[in-house]
Amino acid sequence: MVAPDETGIYAGKIILNSQNLEKEILTTLNVQSKNTLFDMIVTIPEKEILNGRTLMAQFNLLPVGEKGVDVTIKYLIKDFQGRVFFENSETFYVDSEKSFIKEFDTDNLVTGDYVLGAEMTYIGGVAVASTQFEIVESNTFPVTDIKFFIFTGISLLIILIIIGFLIYRKIKIQKNIKKYKRGR
Repeated sequence: MVAPDETGIYAGKIILNSQNLEKEILTTLNVQSKNTLFDMIVTIPEKEILNGRTLMAQFNLLPVGEKGVDVTIKYLIKDFQGRVFFENSETFYVDSEKSFIKEFDTDNLVTGDYVLGAEMTYIGGVAVASTQFEIVESNTFPVTDIKFFIFTGISLLIILIIIGFLIYRKIKIQKNIKKYKRGR
């Protein structure tokens, strides 16, 4: 694979065919300028985002060359067919390592796989970083919701057992009182 001449984030699929089996591998190619002044990392703590929920991402910028540079970061969300669903940019001054969190609205994204990317331009170069994520239906439960339902189910079961034990004990005490009154 040869990198394109233009800097940017290129998302696509590698399709493998073997007899009756077909496998798609989602891939992203981050092309930056040859001599970059920055390393940039984008991380998303939750790779599966419920449809309509906010996407949280952390951006880490590490100067490896000159310090004290104005940079412009273009944020984008695109799918693996190359369609861009979100694009926004901001400019700020970076003179040391910088880490920040950004939130992205996912209301206009349908279920499927996407790339969150950042293209940082500055005098003399471009640094690029991206990460993949998936939008899932809100009726499917992520692991945290499943844990909540398991905890709730076990709690309800324990409460029912305690209530059953108390009812059993009350009935037994009433029978003992009746026996005692008959025996007098």
